[in-house]
Amino acid sequence: MESTQLFGSGLVGIIIIALVTLFSLWIAGEFHQAATLKGHPQSKYFWICFFCGIVGYLLVIALPDKAQSVHPSSATHPRPNLGEYPTKNQDPQDQ
Repeated sequence: MESTQLFGSGLVGIIIIALVTLFSLWIAGEFHQAATLKGHPQSKYFWICFFCGIVGYLLVIALPDKAQSVHPSSATHPRPNLGEYPTKNQDPQDQ
């Protein structure tokens, strides 16, 4: 008795592989966008995330920000050095 089985035909395996590949492409694209926002626009971060999975994601998460923006208040009022505190008579805005 011959019956067409979905699992025996390999169709389910092909569909699962295709879905996993599409998901990996999507996640790698998102992490490549995150790397680009951090100032690392190289396409190698896309491929590392695609082929290495979680290791590539952690690599992109650990990338330093090259495109750091300066907060307007920190530019006009720099932070005091460690151990330096304003006295009671000084207004931090006047420094």
